[in-house]
Amino acid sequence: MASTTRGFLLHNDTGKFTTEGLGSHARGNLYPFLQLALECQLTPIFNNDNLPINDFRSYSDINLADFLEFDTSISIPALLEAGEVIEINTWSDSEHGNSYGKVSNLVDNINELLLKRETSTKLKSKSKSHSGTGGTAAVAATQYNLEVCNCCQKEAPEQQKAMSVCSGCKTAAYCSRQCQVADWKSGHIRQCKERAANNAAALALATTATSNANATSEEDTTTVKMLVIEIQGVLKYTDPTLPVLHWFHQRTARWRCQQPKPQSQLQLQLKEQQVSIRTAVHIRCFPASAGMGDANDLSKFVAVLEQMEKINPRVTAGPEFHIFTPGEEHFTLEDQSSMEKRFPACVIHRGKESVLLDDLRCMATSDVFVASASHFSALAGYMSHGEESLIILTEGNEYFDVHKKIRGNVVVSGNSGKDRKRLKVAMQRVLPSQLDLLENDMKTEENNNAGETKTKV
Repeated sequence: MASTTRGFLLHNDTGKFTTEGLGSHARGNLYPFLQLALECQLTPIFNNDNLPINDFRSYSDINLADFLEFDTSISIPALLEAGEVIEINTWSDSEHGNSYGKVSNLVDNINELLLKRETSTKLKSKSKSHSGTGGTAAVAATQYNLEVCNCCQKEAPEQQKAMSVCSGCKTAAYCSRQCQVADWKSGHIRQCKERAANNAAALALATTATSNANATSEEDTTTVKMLVIEIQGVLKYTDPTLPVLHWFHQRTARWRCQQPKPQSQLQLQLKEQQVSIRTAVHIRCFPASAGMGDANDLSKFVAVLEQMEKINPRVTAGPEFHIFTPGEEHFTLEDQSSMEKRFPACVIHRGKESVLLDDLRCMATSDVFVASASHFSALAGYMSHGEESLIILTEGNEYFDVHKKIRGNVVVSGNSGKDRKRLKVAMQRVLPSQLDLLENDMKTEENNNAGETKTKV
């Protein structure tokens, strides 16, 4: 999130009962909500009451706000009472909430609304000091934070004196050419002309309003309240953008750092068999009658694990080999028995609501994550780190297109020679870091011992 805020963003989705799980719900709640907050430079206040209830479970007791480190120190009722609240209803508001919560429309409309309000506030402040019309040219553009990259939300590196600013609208700054190109493709191509037009209109409004303000001697003592944008109703389903993924990673990066480490790394490395790999598998099987395809067939997960096992036996050797499944409707007791027989080291977790977020954290921080064709697996994948982890898919899994485009840590396991080679190369990219460290330390120890022996001689 940007270092400055233009106000707060709330979202109330009144439809509690749904057929969705948590992963699907995130596409119509969490992802678009964060995109709105980031692109409008608003502080997101997540409402846990938005979490759904479906036929199988209730998510109402899950504290997703704490889990993802939203600011929970602010009371929503107190915020609504103390702030200047602007409500936007995505069902009925034809001016701001049209297209049933389409995020791009909401971003443009909210930014325009904020621009008008901020311009008016600045003009009132200027009228008090009778400063004249000088400086109104800066009014139009200053509501955008040009010290933070509009794409990745990072501030300029120390070696870089200033951000590059979009020459078209003067409202978007970038830390690199790559970020500018990515942001252009992901939405700025649509926003640029509109923002430039809005700035021109705001500048004209500022000049006129300031002149009018200078013509009167009346003192304006209005106190400006913190703005609260409250979205009522649905948000259109969307996948996370690059800034949203960066927002996730700022939080989930700490999860990996918090993983327990041995007191003596060298002691662990002295015996090769003690180097463990964190493997997580999310299995969600469907009967053929469900018409969901065969990407989630149990036989495919077994085949993937067997291929991985041939490349590196530690993947299934434990002690950190976890299999997660929603319940018996997607993984029967017979399925569980066959998996435990084939992979004795696996620990099987049947995802109850009370441990669902712990399961999500374990999948996101694994070295290797074998994902199901589901939005819950996709959510875990969005929280993983491409440089440090690998996501492996069964054939036919089409839920990871965004990961393939942005993350680059996804590989599909197939039966062809090319597929097997691709899997081997991908696993060697992520996993040998531990084994190479072991070999390097052992070689270093051997060289040191040889040096000590030579010195004694």
